[in-house]
Amino acid sequence: MKKSLLIAAALLVSAMAFAKDYLYPVSGSISVLKNKANTLYVQFDYTQATVEGINFFEWQKARGEEWVRDWPSEEAGIRDYFIKYFNKKNKKGAAIVSDPSLATHKMIITPSMIDMGNTGGAFVPGFNPKSGGAVLWGTVEILDNRTGETVLVLKMDEIRGNSGYSETIRLKLAVYDLAGELAGLK
Repeated sequence: MKKSLLIAAALLVSAMAFAKDYLYPVSGSISVLKNKANTLYVQFDYTQATVEGINFFEWQKARGEEWVRDWPSEEAGIRDYFIKYFNKKNKKGAAIVSDPSLATHKMIITPSMIDMGNTGGAFVPGFNPKSGGAVLWGTVEILDNRTGETVLVLKMDEIRGNSGYSETIRLKLAVYDLAGELAGLK
């Protein structure tokens, strides 16, 4: 009995040693996300992002004019998906609002690198659902709208979404995971 407890404890300690924080504070306090009195307006800033080693917007152009044409509505859908899931998961804390004039804070999500994943994981039953999902690296910054001060900076490190049939769906699922990570910060 003692031996199995020791083995279980050793396994738990080793699992914790390899556990990874995918989203962690660089500066400031996460209390801004936990305060129900706060409201956030969110914007995504893709200007610093690279995909396959090239600027996100250049990558879009290489994907074709349909991709470039459709991106504004796709990005709005990704943003709405993020907002809906964050608000659902963070009911006891700050909420994201769609009108910037109603927000006490501004959340800026700035991917620095995006791996768009691949469709392979979507077709192979029994594999990890995150196989082939999009992956995000970058920062999340929260500014106080009254003072303009940055009150929280978080680092995104391999936020990985589930696999999906299209790049847009995979990016949406990665942003969904980001919303869950933000809401679950302690």
